[in-house]
Amino acid sequence: MTRSKVIASSVLGLLLLTAAVWWFWPQPAVVHTDNLKYIQLLRTAVSSQRVDYLDGVERSLQQRRETGGMTPREWREFESILAMAKANQWKQADQAAMRLESAQQNRRR
Repeated sequence: MTRSKVIASSVLGLLLLTAAVWWFWPQPAVVHTDNLKYIQLLRTAVSSQRVDYLDGVERSLQQRRETGGMTPREWREFESILAMAKANQWKQADQAAMRLESAQQNRRR
């Protein structure tokens, strides 16, 4: 095998690996337009580290879920962030909420 074929094969392999990682990397859910406000409410509760705000957001999210206004995937995203905050992992919860919010930009709903 010539040197150029080895280099081409290596580059192709790297591109395929990069594409596979990107494809299978877990991404936050796309939140329905009606549920976008809950991301902001959750971010406010988490960034202020207010348990009372967090409880109110959780009640609102549960009510939304029970009335069928939220998909199971959306609920899992919110529930995960709520769990982090309840475990006093405020920084991680804030980062997760920011990732969820930024994932909504330029995404099809």
